[in-house]
Amino acid sequence: MTDVYQLGAVFYELFTGRPPFEGQPFEVMKQIESGESTPPSEIADVPAALDDILLRTLATEKAERYESVLYLRDDLQELFDRS
Repeated sequence: MTDVYQLGAVFYELFTGRPPFEGQPFEVMKQIESGESTPPSEIADVPAALDDILLRTLATEKAERYESVLYLRDDLQELFDRS
């Protein structure tokens, strides 16, 4: 779902202070196609477990992303309940 992808991009920037992909338009397109986003914990002081969640939202293949924002919400809630 594009909603999950778009929400993931917004969350990534909220947690890290920068967008998941940066550079000139052609460079950004290559990064998106290859899924070359830096794990959030390498940029900001966030739990490493958040990497899996946010990078899953940005997966290039739709089948690898969350099927619904509800599953994303549940994983985020579980992560922050453990903190």
